[in-house]
Amino acid sequence: MIHFSQIKRYKLITLALITFLVIGSFLQKKTIQQAEFNWRFTHPTIIVNSELNNTIEGNYFIISKINPKEKYIEIENLPLELYSIIDSINWIVGWGKKQRYYNRGNEELAEITGFDKKNNRIYLSKTINFPTKNQRAVFWRKKIPHLIPLKDEPIINREDIIGYPSNSMSFSRIIYDPQFKRYFAFIQPVDQPNTPIFLIESKDLRTWGNTLTDKPIFTSVDFSEFNWSNNDSLCNIGSCPRIGDVITNGEKVYLFMYGFNKANKRQISLAVSETGIKGPYIINSNPILAHGEKGSWNETGVFYPKFLDCGNNNYRIFFDGINNKGEEAVGVAHSTDMINWSIEANSPIISQHEGWRSAKNVSEPAYSEKRGDSIFLLVAGAKAFNDSWANNYIFKDSYMSAKGNVDQTQLGVFLSLDKGKSFIEHTNNPVFINNYLNKYENAHLGANFSIIEKEDTVFYFYQAKTSTPQLRYVVKAYYQLKQARK
Repeated sequence: MIHFSQIKRYKLITLALITFLVIGSFLQKKTIQQAEFNWRFTHPTIIVNSELNNTIEGNYFIISKINPKEKYIEIENLPLELYSIIDSINWIVGWGKKQRYYNRGNEELAEITGFDKKNNRIYLSKTINFPTKNQRAVFWRKKIPHLIPLKDEPIINREDIIGYPSNSMSFSRIIYDPQFKRYFAFIQPVDQPNTPIFLIESKDLRTWGNTLTDKPIFTSVDFSEFNWSNNDSLCNIGSCPRIGDVITNGEKVYLFMYGFNKANKRQISLAVSETGIKGPYIINSNPILAHGEKGSWNETGVFYPKFLDCGNNNYRIFFDGINNKGEEAVGVAHSTDMINWSIEANSPIISQHEGWRSAKNVSEPAYSEKRGDSIFLLVAGAKAFNDSWANNYIFKDSYMSAKGNVDQTQLGVFLSLDKGKSFIEHTNNPVFINNYLNKYENAHLGANFSIIEKEDTVFYFYQAKTSTPQLRYVVKAYYQLKQARK
């Protein structure tokens, strides 16, 4: 017989074990969340508060004293850690115009020329409009360590692509084709009704031209029979679906694309070439990933697919899903043949919207990469802002609050240690932002991103938005010497 006291003892031991496991799990989770894991670039790029964590909450930097004559500002209670992060070469200070819709902290900018740590004093370069006392300051990185601009200007220009109808463009993954000994990419216009798709090529990643002389490789006519790419409901006459990713497998080329169906819901499908990058392409008549059921996290659509080969015929697509409230989250789908895909039950895998990702309407995957058992994923995010109905029509202070109000899309890196089932983000996110001093990228980033590895150099192509209506989205690039990355 088991005595009552033994039962009590067993209960106490069981309770202690459960408590130990729960605390251990919590501590392990906390340790992982705080880990600054290594990737290609993980340096801080934006600092908005004294906690150095980029949340909306927290204590924002407020300018307590100004001296326009000697060109310095003072900020009370600057943490000492800030000086170990910020130098006077790669960082700039931003502040708003104190106007509705223009108070994000990047409308006015000045380079940092020096520090007086004793007085928490920051010396600035010459500015057109010096900040005023009690304004909020934001620190922005203008140069990511070890990355060198390939050009200050866009790397792909409309003038070089004969027949291209726009100054604005998005681009696909850039791939190298050994048959033609060239790099290829697909580009198409953004923010306009007519969006034909062009195939462009380059020998050196610096000079690009149209592969098909003066013609696009796809026009809207090519997709007119397929419901998943029908854009008539949006009045976008002449629109093609957008290319999310490009993958080669021998001579086969897979274009992962997304468009709107007749119900105005986004879906993902494929176009496949059996004979190389130049086609011809066979377009799937049906989506490979459709929007979810009513009330689901992806009810309104799925889009921005990013492909990842996990080995042994194990393929993944990371994609953005959007619900009926306009809230976005990252999901994952699985395939063994690259043709038939199913959304995994654990989707969405990244749904939290806090800190630098507090805006719920931004969550596009930009790039995925596998190293051993680890998966890295670049995801777009933006900070929330005060632009509610009350802010617009009653208080009339949209974007004027001291909390949040950055509202600029940047890229952060996430890590999975369980084959893509869950992800943790880097503590320094966002780790890739635009340089607001460069007129070709002074608005925000898009979620098109491609990495090219050469023998001694790595190239990073990215999409940036300008504040110039004539340009809109452009393609820019960095390069990095592999020796510098070690």
